[in-house]
Amino acid sequence: MSKAELVVITGGAEGLGLSLARQFLADGSQVLITSRDPAKLESARIGLAQMGQVLTCKLDLLDGQSVDLFCDFVLSRMFTSLVLVNNAARGFVGPALSATDDEVQSILTADFAAHVKIIRRFWPRLREGGGLINILSVLAIRPIPDWGLYSAAKAAFANFCVALQSEFRRDRVSVLNVYPGKINTRFTEKSGGDENKKARNEPGGISPDALAKQIHRRFRSRPNGQLYTPISVHAIYLLHALSATFTSRLLELLVARK
Repeated sequence: MSKAELVVITGGAEGLGLSLARQFLADGSQVLITSRDPAKLESARIGLAQMGQVLTCKLDLLDGQSVDLFCDFVLSRMFTSLVLVNNAARGFVGPALSATDDEVQSILTADFAAHVKIIRRFWPRLREGGGLINILSVLAIRPIPDWGLYSAAKAAFANFCVALQSEFRRDRVSVLNVYPGKINTRFTEKSGGDENKKARNEPGGISPDALAKQIHRRFRSRPNGQLYTPISVHAIYLLHALSATFTSRLLELLVARK
């Protein structure tokens, strides 16, 4: 892959984002990673530098000025194609009604509104040749107790991203939406709420390296569509889709009888 391709990974200094950075560097792309923490950014840059060209930029999704400065920095770079990986997110673990107004606003901003703003800013360059990889969640399909707020924000972004796939198709911009199950990272540990310790200790999950390989392979081979992983997540999606279809058909029949 040409070094003229710039892959921008939000939340790329650790976890899945860092694993994705390694994958794209390995095939010759320039990579730009972001984090709220300058120390983590520098540590990640040093660890990745021997693999290729790595850029860093501080980004706080809750700070509108930080988002603007990040977008300006990316758009000032020289590249022929842009791949944006919307990976950064903010979690909240706890009863849905236990969140304060500020916490609700923070989750909706970090997990939905800020990403929409970034995509809108990058749109002119994306349509010149590029793609989007949106890291969503199985919880966008099937929420569970104590993850209601996070699930709602991810569902909003997921529906937005699915709509983008149809709208972007005519402009030949690739959109890959990824719905992973639990990933073995520190994400839950850093989430607010009273139930984070309980959620953190739940077993199971996929390693970020394994998931990054799967995402990278899928994007390079079939860059459009949905990726549900592991197979149990795909099963949840299919059951959800069948249930929705059955319910819709049942309502149509009931209305037709009246």
